[in-house]
Amino acid sequence: MNKLINQVNDLNVEELSLLDKLVFSIKGAYLSDLQKTILRYSLDNYTYDEIAEKEGYSEKYLKRDVGPKLWKILSIALGEKVGKKNFREALDRKIKEINKISNLDDNEKFKNTSQKVLSASGFWGRTQELAKLQQWILNDSSNLVVIFGMAGIGKTVLVQKLAQQIDDYFEQIIWFSPVQNIFQETNFDNFYNNLSDSFHNLCFEEIENKTCKDFFHYLLNHKILIVIDDFDFFYRTNDLSCHQEKGVKFVLNLIEYMENSWHQSCLILLSREKPKFSSLKKNNSIRWLELKGMKKSEVETIFSYENVIGSKNEWEQLINIYENNPKFLSIALSKISSVFNKNIFSFIEKGFFVFGEINACYRWYHMRLTEEEKEIMYWLAIFQEDISIKTIQQYFISSKNSLATIMEVIETLQDLSLIYLNGDRFGLSFLTQKYFSEYLLQLFFDDLSQQNYNIIKSHSLLTLTLSYHIQECQINNFIKPLIERLINFFGKKELLKNHLNNFILKTKKEGHLLRGYAVGNILNLMAYLEQDLSHLDLSHLTILQVNFQTYKLHHSSLANSVLINSIFSEDFAFIKALKFGSTNQFLMAVTQDSRLIGWDLKNSQQIVHFDCYQSLAQSGIFNDTGEMVILAYKNKNCLRIFNTKTGQCQKTFETETGSLTSLAISSDNQFLASGSNNSTIEIWSVSSGRCVKVLQGHTSGINCLSFSPDGQFLATGSHDSTVRIWSVSSGRCVKVLQGHTSGINCLSFSPDGQFLASGSHDSTVRIWSVSTGQCLEHLQGHTSGINCLSFSPDGQFLATGSHDSTVRIWSVSTGQCFKYLPTHVGGVHSLSFTSDSQFLAVSNSKFSVKIWSLNESRCYRVLHSNKEWSSSLAFSPDNQFLASNSQTLSFNLWNCNKEQIVQTFEKNTDVVKTVSFNPKGNILVSGSNNGEIRLWSLDSFNCLKILRGHINPICSTIFSPTGHLLASSCSEGQIQLWDVATGECLKSLSRYSEQLQGITFNSTGKLLVSNYSDGTIKLWDVATGECLKSLSRIGKEIKTICIPSQDDQHLIYVTDNGDLEIWDIQLNQCIHSFSVDLIEVASFSQDGQFLATDSNNNVIKLWNVNTRQYIKSLPTHKSFICAMTFSSDNKILSSSSLDGEIKLWDLETGNCQRTLKNPKFYQNLNIANIEGLNNTQVLTLKSLGAFS
Repeated sequence: MNKLINQVNDLNVEELSLLDKLVFSIKGAYLSDLQKTILRYSLDNYTYDEIAEKEGYSEKYLKRDVGPKLWKILSIALGEKVGKKNFREALDRKIKEINKISNLDDNEKFKNTSQKVLSASGFWGRTQELAKLQQWILNDSSNLVVIFGMAGIGKTVLVQKLAQQIDDYFEQIIWFSPVQNIFQETNFDNFYNNLSDSFHNLCFEEIENKTCKDFFHYLLNHKILIVIDDFDFFYRTNDLSCHQEKGVKFVLNLIEYMENSWHQSCLILLSREKPKFSSLKKNNSIRWLELKGMKKSEVETIFSYENVIGSKNEWEQLINIYENNPKFLSIALSKISSVFNKNIFSFIEKGFFVFGEINACYRWYHMRLTEEEKEIMYWLAIFQEDISIKTIQQYFISSKNSLATIMEVIETLQDLSLIYLNGDRFGLSFLTQKYFSEYLLQLFFDDLSQQNYNIIKSHSLLTLTLSYHIQECQINNFIKPLIERLINFFGKKELLKNHLNNFILKTKKEGHLLRGYAVGNILNLMAYLEQDLSHLDLSHLTILQVNFQTYKLHHSSLANSVLINSIFSEDFAFIKALKFGSTNQFLMAVTQDSRLIGWDLKNSQQIVHFDCYQSLAQSGIFNDTGEMVILAYKNKNCLRIFNTKTGQCQKTFETETGSLTSLAISSDNQFLASGSNNSTIEIWSVSSGRCVKVLQGHTSGINCLSFSPDGQFLATGSHDSTVRIWSVSSGRCVKVLQGHTSGINCLSFSPDGQFLASGSHDSTVRIWSVSTGQCLEHLQGHTSGINCLSFSPDGQFLATGSHDSTVRIWSVSTGQCFKYLPTHVGGVHSLSFTSDSQFLAVSNSKFSVKIWSLNESRCYRVLHSNKEWSSSLAFSPDNQFLASNSQTLSFNLWNCNKEQIVQTFEKNTDVVKTVSFNPKGNILVSGSNNGEIRLWSLDSFNCLKILRGHINPICSTIFSPTGHLLASSCSEGQIQLWDVATGECLKSLSRYSEQLQGITFNSTGKLLVSNYSDGTIKLWDVATGECLKSLSRIGKEIKTICIPSQDDQHLIYVTDNGDLEIWDIQLNQCIHSFSVDLIEVASFSQDGQFLATDSNNNVIKLWNVNTRQYIKSLPTHKSFICAMTFSSDNKILSSSSLDGEIKLWDLETGNCQRTLKNPKFYQNLNIANIEGLNNTQVLTLKSLGAFS
């Protein structure tokens, strides 16, 4: 370069040319005319205001946009921070630096590639690394330094800058690079040309003898800095030419000389991987520097000039994606500018981050891997997160992969900078993960499309023993994209299904290929394709890592097969309580049908199953240690304590106070408390089994109880919207806590006993001071009633579960919600923390349990039940069809005569709770757990309207006699009247504090009757929405109510204790009454002449209401009866039971006419001689329809 002339207060052509070249080398574009104008005016001390006035720009534009960007790019170009005031001086220093180099004679200039070093003029940052290198080389006199790191991370430019800073310390700098392009390996001849130029033009043939000797002698008398860039070229390279082999030998000799001889020179090796030459491992004097991504502030400074559009968060996301690698970021920004209209968000949204030179970089690494290294890299890509060596070993099919072998491979991959160490776990960086995931997809695609057995046999697309969150990632990142590619390849989804089915058949025939993941991979793809797995012969196979939880296997066979780490569906009912065992890997649950279940969470296997008692439980709790479970039976008027290890009943407590609703046990197991719907609480001595205290004070039914940790106090929550705190010793109420606006559903004391948390139907949580009774926090955020809450064992958190299907985690100290767990379908009903407060188990109304890792806010395990039964039945007006829900997101329409399902309605967004027909029989209505109501056409089976207004579960829906109005009610007491034609909500009737249980119209549709859990009955004027009358039957829960279809003068109802009463509506008094058995389920005929009852003993009894006489009993169901309804002509009674059966009874003969059965989940699945399942799992499969 010609010497530049410095002219004060002006920029000559050479200076502008220099600046242009420096800026272009960094930005890829020259200075604009406006930028050059600002530079000239700046030299004459013009202000931005003056420049703007002279040139016709706004001052704001120059001062806030053009100016700052100009000084930032010039700071990078000149190697120091510059602005308007010091720009001239910085430019002068740069010119002097370049002129100094230009004036050196040939013997003083850098040898070989000295001009390459000068390109560090655009260098920025890395101050700590530079300081460390200078310390090693100048102060410690280190003669061998190895710098290694990912391609593009900045190794070369770092040493270029270092060479500029320390060039005065060395007589000569020699720079070798066998590669012209960092991503391409080229001819090696230039290397020798460079060598010969540096070594006094010795001919190539002398390189092995005279060259080495002369050069090593030269090093004895001179202070030389030698840099070998792209050092990784000298190893892991196959099929070297003769010249190349000699070159490698020379470099190895040079390294050995630099290590073992006395001299003042320094050798720096730059490599994309940590060198593994044995000589480099022996000498402790070697300095190793692993170069990683730049500091975020440095990256932001370097790329701040880029003319791309993005928010601060989008910039940060982009920098994180490319792991602060300046080369990769530069490539990405170029792509964003040229393809994505300079929009960072559009680029990130596309999700295609590994392309072009970046892809070539990873391909370079990939091609150099051994088969063993590739195998582990593929597994790490599949795992999707950091994993231990022990876990990696568990997934290898071949026994040759010993722990020692795996550890050796892991160390090599670390040296390649392909994996990182995080404690005792290993993982892939984001880009590495992206590259190998994409490559894996292609390998799987090739195997599956061509029916080959390579990657599909050695690696599994799903890893079911790892956390559920990982499985979700694997589904999204592997299974779904793979299915899309395969469908595109085959053209149609059905063709792909046939292809996979044939692949299974082929695999069965290939006996020597049965070991491995092939079968499991094919089955998982078939399952996620929603392929019908019925009639599939999977016998005599080894099946690994298959998730059968949500896919039916009707009439299939797993006979004589070996199942390894595969998961099946469960068969549990509604969960009343959850409890972790002492190891935190064991979880127990007690269900509505009095079953005690326990799971080993390491592999999601059910290992405990006890049928405690043949009755439906109203409430259930565990004691603090999990050794006991206590169940309350509402219509048996008793409590039972069971041993969780044996399932045996240890003690029974009998009460006469009313229907039991809630339980609590003290931490020392001395006292048991029970609440009932008649507003009383009983305290029992566990040792004697006697009631020692009866607490009275609430004005409505009791919903929840909780003992303080020290056992001195009992907190009680009621439908009356209050919380009371009682002294256990005296039985006296010491505090009444008021503030909630609806019934209290749940209570929990903090571990230290200072705080009490209460959750209500009003969707809020309150934290109270136990000592003062003051409300300390009012937690809002849930959109529906609170069902459960629990303090963490360490007292720092409060978990709350709601009907809105979410769990929220609150900080006790701040009252702020800091975690939100939203992915539950159906209302959340029970919670349990592990003893270390790290995990939370959550059950919902969809019969699933999720275990959450709270540190990561990720789902760890999912236990899913496919137990289906109907809690709501409805005949069509012509009695030809029957609608039934199934505790799922769908419900069925049956043809009663053909015993067949006509249609399954599946578009509901939550568990369907209730179904009913309109009077014409052409519309069917469903009400869901999330408060949503849908109207369905029975002509097209399409959803006509969605009615939204309730926020809590729908408990009943009924059409007016004309069919123009629909009345709906939800559990917290709200009633709404809807215009069926428009879907508009016409009226919301006043709420009542108690839980609403049912509604019915009279024959004219002018009167609506509602009944509540405390025995209250309200009569409403439909036209005005006014409550006309309120009848109170406190302490007697009304099971069902009826206004006879031909008699609007009378109201008939039956209570849970068997009292049947007929009221004259006008006189507002009971005119007839008689008693039937204790009732769990009951139903009146539409004309009010007959009553069907069940007393929780699986026997249906028929009663004549007019004569007040028992008529007959119907043969028993096999399981608990859940719902009953009469046909409109009183000829047929339908009843459903917990085993999923629906029976149609001929009321004249008492015989069962038909049984409607929705096939069980594993109906007729052959599991004879199956291996890999324990006895409890086999029993569960059989309960879901399997046989052996």
